[in-house]
Amino acid sequence: MATTVRTRPESRRTARCARAFLNAVPPLLLATTLFAEPYPPERSPWAQAETAHPVRATGAGCSYSDWSAPHAIGGAPASAVTRPSLTVRDGRGFVVFNDIPSLDQDAPVSAHPLVALTLAGGSIGRPAGDFAFAFPRAVLDTAGTLHVVWAEPAGAPPRTAQEWNQLGTFTRTLKSLWYAAYDAADGWTAPEQIYLGRILVWLFSSFTRDPAGRLHLAVMNTPELGVVGQRLPPDLLVHLVRDRGSWRRGEVVMMSRTVAYTNVAATRDGHVYIAYIAADKTVRADLGSVFLIRSLDGGASWEPPRGVSRPGPPRRPVEVTPHATPDGALHLVWSQNKSPLQGEFVQHAVSRDGGESWLPSAPLEPAGGFHTLRAVADRCGVLHATFMRWVTHPTSADEIVSELWYARRDTAWTTPRQPFPHLSVSTAALAAAPNGSVHLFVSGRPVAATGSTRYASMASELQLRGPR
Repeated sequence: MATTVRTRPESRRTARCARAFLNAVPPLLLATTLFAEPYPPERSPWAQAETAHPVRATGAGCSYSDWSAPHAIGGAPASAVTRPSLTVRDGRGFVVFNDIPSLDQDAPVSAHPLVALTLAGGSIGRPAGDFAFAFPRAVLDTAGTLHVVWAEPAGAPPRTAQEWNQLGTFTRTLKSLWYAAYDAADGWTAPEQIYLGRILVWLFSSFTRDPAGRLHLAVMNTPELGVVGQRLPPDLLVHLVRDRGSWRRGEVVMMSRTVAYTNVAATRDGHVYIAYIAADKTVRADLGSVFLIRSLDGGASWEPPRGVSRPGPPRRPVEVTPHATPDGALHLVWSQNKSPLQGEFVQHAVSRDGGESWLPSAPLEPAGGFHTLRAVADRCGVLHATFMRWVTHPTSADEIVSELWYARRDTAWTTPRQPFPHLSVSTAALAAAPNGSVHLFVSGRPVAATGSTRYASMASELQLRGPR
């Protein structure tokens, strides 16, 4: 299947902040598909979704503490954090990210900008080799081993912040995926290439572990730009799974280009679900719809895509993530936008029959818009979400600050609130631990900080108190 803040420049610094945010969104993922050709009617992916009977949602009945005061993580660089990935279990946690300047586009970037930290504090170094380590994803297993996957660019690695902001687009493409593991006793394993593609859409893809211990990821592999009239190879949706120490892959031929946000969820019984955003080719001028593709045999075969939500112009969905919960439910969470960069609603749908039918819930409607949605589900089946908002602030040296907001959903969304109103947050990551606690990583600094104040890496925890 296919896809597919505004802020008033009241000062030069404000304009720089806005440009940094705009540059952080790859143009490839913002492309509209106004001229997508429709499918023949018999191939409509919406047939099942339109005729399915809705199912009734149930509440989880768990209660929670408040977020703990964020504590600084030792060993973190005093600079910017890009696309952090957080993983926690059994009292241990790690965060990995790229260290890329956000405001100065001409600033040089180190040759190997991977940062890997324990939440207790301290760097664990990085795998050996000459790698860019683009947009790393991390998963922690029951033995305490950290598994990390990252992408490598085609051609020369980026050397400035501007070049990094272009990475993952048709301007600067990603070509391969690599894997390495870390444990405290033996350090990092030697990196191994697990996939070589053409142009990989990896920036917003996920890496996850199922309850049986298998590791899963999904990535889109698109044809390289060719000569007009040249027949290109098909687009492939690639599913990679690591089981018993080795990787295997499956490839699903997609109907056309520009599939984005390929995020995966998997269950112990071998069911694998990949959610993504694409243009609905059964209609014209679709700016993007939510689809799900599933495998009932661990990725050996795949069913046709199923349409879940089609908002229609001028709205478009972004940042969709699937979440399989212990009660057997499958949740989808995504941002519904009025424009490519400004969220309007946080949308949610649940399936209790493995994705056959979907029940949409009332959306979360943050006042004033939002961006950068993150969501996880805990062992109670409760969803936790964070998002950010740019707002003007009279005492801030930057004049605008980035607020972090939080809400959760049991039977309904809670009212959004700021867990850390004293912080201006540049980026955040969420993770749910198997014991039910939810962890939050933020890169932030005091709202009233001066322009020279560095952002600090911090962590906080929301503890599960148990059933009501």
